[in-house]
Amino acid sequence: MSESGIQAGDFVRYTHLGALGIGKVKEARDNPLIEFWNRDAQPKKSSDLTILTDDAGSVALLWDSPEELASWAKEKPLKLVAFALSIDGGKGNPNSIKEKLADRVISGRDWKNWWSQRAKSLNAFSTMPDPKHFAKSVKGNVYTLLCSVADVPDDAGAPVSLDDWKKWLSSEIRLPTFGKNPPKVFCDSLAEWPKDTIDRALNRVLWGAGLLLESPKRPSATAALSWMDAVGSAALRWSALNPDSPDLMERSGQAMSKLSKHIQVKEKRKEATLFLAGMLSETPDRQRQQADYEKRLEQQRQEQKSQMAEYEKRLEQQRQEQENQRAEYEAQLEQLLQEQESLREKHAVKVNEIQQSHAREKERFLIRARDLGAEIDALQGKLRQAQQRASLTTGS
Repeated sequence: MSESGIQAGDFVRYTHLGALGIGKVKEARDNPLIEFWNRDAQPKKSSDLTILTDDAGSVALLWDSPEELASWAKEKPLKLVAFALSIDGGKGNPNSIKEKLADRVISGRDWKNWWSQRAKSLNAFSTMPDPKHFAKSVKGNVYTLLCSVADVPDDAGAPVSLDDWKKWLSSEIRLPTFGKNPPKVFCDSLAEWPKDTIDRALNRVLWGAGLLLESPKRPSATAALSWMDAVGSAALRWSALNPDSPDLMERSGQAMSKLSKHIQVKEKRKEATLFLAGMLSETPDRQRQQADYEKRLEQQRQEQKSQMAEYEKRLEQQRQEQENQRAEYEAQLEQLLQEQESLREKHAVKVNEIQQSHAREKERFLIRARDLGAEIDALQGKLRQAQQRASLTTGS
């Protein structure tokens, strides 16, 4: 073991002349012997060796399985780019991606064409209004992985959203399925699909699975499993809403049986087979099922008829109660109006009597006032005469 703590078999990241690369420790010593991933660009002397811990598993897969990863270049090109970025902590430029993949995973003569297609896809993903997989820096041409490698779409085409798949289901014409496998989120949505369109959705999914099965190229295990999940989710939802109509169950079972033959994982094939067997074995006799269905339907009709009669009876009672209340209210209103009219008439008579009494009193007071005025004038005349006589008597 070297003084730096590096041991044989460790994966390390190195820098040299501004370049970043990965390597594997062949011998641990003061100046470790490193086997560099990119043999054509080995630095004469490495510097700043860093032991890879979190990325060690990814580097080991890259180191030990270049042939397996080479198949990703055709089937899962964006996942392969995401895998290369994950080794550098989730960020990298085209040169660092090339350093991981060129020559060892993708041949050098194919790299330029392969990368030009991937760059278009990466840019399409990065420029979405709400990017979920990749982002690209404005400066430096650096790509950032925004999710796990498993969540990155396999295909290199433009990203397809859940809404796109839902539009495909509801389309009046049979559009192609984008050349992609149904994502898990789409299969999950089928498990709760609206009742009024589940029939169309299941038929459309069966048609899409049929296109895959009828393709001249053998379906991949991933594609077969994805379509099995979609058919299974839609079929279960349809069956839950239509328990008495097993017509589409047979078609769904046949499609799942054919798709299961392309799944290489034994447990998945076993799971699919058991599901298919259970789904088909539980299908009852059609005539008996139809009779039971009609019997239940007639019971529902009778119950609805009885409920309707009861509802109409309660409605009529409510109408009678409302009519009685309305008549009682009108009677009370009429009585109140009559009482108000009687009070108004009595008030008018009383006011008239008061006005007449006031007029008589006023006339009496006016007469009395005139009489008093005449008496005062007479007394004043007598007073003046008395004064005159008194004046004459004094003068004489």
